[in-house]
Amino acid sequence: MIARRLAFRSFVDYAASVRHAVLDVQILARESRAWRLDRRRLGDVLLERGAEGAPYLATVSPAWRTLCFTFTADTGDGRSLDAWEAGDRALCRLAGGARASLVVRRPGEWFAVVAGASAVATLGGDPDPEPGTSVVIPRPERLASLRALASRALEASEGHEGTAAGASASLGRTLLGEALAAFADGSRAVPPPSHARIGRRPVLERLEEFLARRASEPLYVAELCEATGLPERTLRFILAEQYGTSPVRLLRNRRLCQLRHALLGGADSDQSVAAIATRFGFRHMGQLAADYRALFGEAPSATLRRSREGEPLEALAPAEYPEAEPAYELVEPT
Repeated sequence: MIARRLAFRSFVDYAASVRHAVLDVQILARESRAWRLDRRRLGDVLLERGAEGAPYLATVSPAWRTLCFTFTADTGDGRSLDAWEAGDRALCRLAGGARASLVVRRPGEWFAVVAGASAVATLGGDPDPEPGTSVVIPRPERLASLRALASRALEASEGHEGTAAGASASLGRTLLGEALAAFADGSRAVPPPSHARIGRRPVLERLEEFLARRASEPLYVAELCEATGLPERTLRFILAEQYGTSPVRLLRNRRLCQLRHALLGGADSDQSVAAIATRFGFRHMGQLAADYRALFGEAPSATLRRSREGEPLEALAPAEYPEAEPAYELVEPT
């Protein structure tokens, strides 16, 4: 099967096109490049490679009875999974049924290798692991071999009508076997920050549960403090550390992303931008338009018009992307 190559103007379409898991994405700053996704089916194994267009946070939910291995395709850090650092030396495993929190503070590229229980069992892996996430550091040569194999698997289909089914399935088994071996052989777990007096994961879980419960309501920083049980200064520090943003920006961008979802899905509605925006707590349309343009590079009315006219969300030209926003200043609470 030929690798499918996709490019997206919007994180909404990117998240909807990822197949290895369900992603609920909220961007933290304006896109600085197009979102891209390459995909290839190798027998019983699915291989995806993504390129991110902006810093973002997401909940990641792989399908039941699947095993998903993810790792970066490039160098650099700035990402975490369930508050565990998951940079360029890490290999992450998500067992089906898990609900993980992914934070990407600097856009990069990644691979995902996914297989069902029967394919995993055939290679001697546990076909039914406990749902959850694990992050390990494989030996460098193992991870390098896994990256090279994943790259070759995608590049092998370029310029061809696909490979023979048997060869494709064999390549998939080899790739899955390499991922299983890299995870199991000589790996060590990546510990959460040992200096932290406050456990990051419980705080993020309480925060995410609260945001999900109040998904369509306007929220305020005081409510985040109450939900997490933290004073504002400590909450600011943890959000800057984990998400690279402030509570105010987190809440503002959350509502703007919700609005963008609604506008992109507004083709069958005759509601105005103001009517749709009011559902998400926006009252001042002038300020909304300015904030929306700063994050998405267009007016809310332009998003709604394109949705209703069925205009494809083609990738923006590089010149249309601004410089990335500076990281939020990190100041240790006293």
